[in-house]
Formats: sequence, C-alpha cells, structure tokens
Amino acid sequence: MKNHKWVDGKLLQTNKKFSHLKLKQKEKIYQWMYEAYKRRYEKLGKYPDTRDDEAILYDVMDKINEVEIWIPYGEVRKHYSSIRSNLRKRLTKELIRNKIEISGMKNILCYGDSNTYGYIPETGLRYPKKVRWTGVLQNLLGKNFNVIEEGCNGRTTIFDDPIEGWKNGRDYLKPCLNSHKPIDFIIMMLGSNDLKDFFHASVEDIAAGVETLLKDIVEFTENKQEFVPKIILVSPPEIGEGIKDSPFYGSFKEDAIERSKEFPEHYKKIADANGCIFVDAASYIKPSKVDSLHLTPEAHKKLAEVLYNKIMDIVIGGQEDG
Repeated sequence: MKNHKWVDGKLLQTNKKFSHLKLKQKEKIYQWMYEAYKRRYEKLGKYPDTRDDEAILYDVMDKINEVEIWIPYGEVRKHYSSIRSNLRKRLTKELIRNKIEISGMKNILCYGDSNTYGYIPETGLRYPKKVRWTGVLQNLLGKNFNVIEEGCNGRTTIFDDPIEGWKNGRDYLKPCLNSHKPIDFIIMMLGSNDLKDFFHASVEDIAAGVETLLKDIVEFTENKQEFVPKIILVSPPEIGEGIKDSPFYGSFKEDAIERSKEFPEHYKKIADANGCIFVDAASYIKPSKVDSLHLTPEAHKKLAEVLYNKIMDIVIGGQEDG
C-alpha cells in the first residue's frame, strides 16, 4: 500500500501527521515533552535551546515507542519546535510559583512621572488601570505579585518645579518607601520632566539626580526594612520629534529631543555603578505623536511586557540588561 510499511508485523502509515493522533495521545506526548524539557533545564541549569532538541526528543521518542504510539520522528520534532516557547513559559511559571510559595508575595513599587501615572495624550485624563503599563504588568505577573502605582504628573528627580514644588521626586521618595514597605522590587522611570527648559539641566545633571535617588533607596531600605529591593532603573522614552507642535512646547524645547537620546548611555553607567538592573525604554517604545511626550496604549502594553520579562529573569535567577 502506498504511504504504508510493515514494522514488527504491523502496517504503519508513513505519512501520518501529528494532527491525526487522538487527543489523549497528544496530551501524553505534550506532557512527556514538558518533562524532558524540564529535566534538561535541571541538568544544564539554564533553559534548553535548539542545540538540546535531539537529547530532549530522544527521551520523548522512548516514551512514544514504549506505549506503541506510531508517529514519524519528523512529525514529533516539528510539533516540539512549535511548542518550545510554550514549554519555556510553563516551566517559568512553575519555577516562579515554587519560589513564591517559599518566600511569599512580592511587592513591586513603580515610581515615576506621568507615564507611570498613565496620562492620556489626547485628553489629559488617566488611562484605565487595565491600559496603564502598571496594570498590564499586574495582570501578567498574577496574584503572587502586588504592583504599587506611584506615578505623578510632572515629577522630577531632584529638581524643584518653580510652580509646583511638591513634584520633586526626592521629597516624596522616603515617605513613599516607608508607606509601602516591605518592598521587593522598585521600578523607577524618571528624568523626562528634568528636560524642561527652565531647569537648564544637562543629561549629566539629570543622571546625577537619578543616582541620588538610587542611593536614597539603598540607604533607607537597608535601615527601615533591613534589605535592599531589586531596583530596575528604566531610561525614559525619547522626546518625540514633533515637540514643537505639542501643547507642552515651551516647557520643552527642541533641544530636549537630542538630550533625551543621551539618557540610555548615562543611565546604564549609573545602574551598573549602583548594582541596579537597567532597561532602555527607548529601545522598545516611542511617545504618542499627539504630544511627543506621553505613551499610547500600545506603548504601555509593550513596556509592561518588557518589564515582566525582566522581573521573570530576576526571580528565576538571571540578570541581563536590556
């Protein structure tokens, strides 16, 4: 018969597809793939990659042959390749769940300005929680994490606003830390408002302000909660090219565009010098074209995803800058 062959006295279909298997057979194979993937992770101490496919599939095929499920190796390999990322996500969730069960819920303080608050560029109102990157992050992380939103429109690092002086980020930082302790993670994204023309601040000045806040966090948390949280320092997104047509033009001049492009280099140095994890937001998101300052819903979602992955790396044990 065409597309069939005899093996050990059985007539087998050589062009059988993975989709032709019964549901219970598919479920068994998926579980075997996950178990083999997990064993490989435990052996290597890191997530398997494509170089580990053969070793993983060798284990899976042993199981398949043992229970006499007939499916060509090529189909098994193709299916494994299609779900590899799913297996990694499942393993990540299991590892996190195990760690959280031991250590308890994690508090994440998000300290920032209007882009942490969730300012809507079209209206000046606030995005709903489910749209703000803090809310999206909470949804991604789940019930074992508590995301604390501390975003304030116009907040600076250490500069006193001549009109609204209470927006100095340093003045509120310690009361904020004290109110929300114990804090396990701090995500800080500040500096955009420091680019306002009346501050006459260089990028070096702004970066120095950021470093002052980092040192305050370390000193205060060491004293008040007896451990220093993991700090994720986020370099803010760039000021948009259309700032001249923005309702915020005047506070921000054209030179703010180029200065904002210097943030990543300076923030990265400060993060490294102070033992922080660094994220360059401008590598992933841009401000709305409406006002060249504030984020769109899509940018909020993307930023949340980037920070989620960073937190997962930290919880699991890796720390790669991005």
